[in-house]
Amino acid sequence: LDAPVPILVCTDDGTILAASRGLTEASGWTLDDVPDARAWLRRAFDVPPDDLEPKLADLLAELKGGGTACAARPHRVRTKWGDDRWWAFHTSPPRPLPDGRAYLTAFAVDVTARVAAGDESP
Repeated sequence: LDAPVPILVCTDDGTILAASRGLTEASGWTLDDVPDARAWLRRAFDVPPDDLEPKLADLLAELKGGGTACAARPHRVRTKWGDDRWWAFHTSPPRPLPDGRAYLTAFAVDVTARVAAGDESP
């Protein structure tokens, strides 16, 4: 995706179908680094291997937002360079794919400065 903002297109089983240029520029992560939500959780969220499945279920449930579009609370994201950023993820409602899975589009807004200033709560 040639978009200047961080965008992920993800299926309900955790497969990442697309990542924007903006996501790679802001985080350093590419689809080769994070081909699925498990890899994203391990690398960008520092989730230990033993916690991956419960965290994946929580993340997908939060992103799905009960079948509606949602604006999530900020999440700490670790960049490929080791910096911590705070991103608020906003998602589309899930949409069906021909193979029976659903996908959603999530885009992120960097709210690091607002969290640091106390204007936004993680």
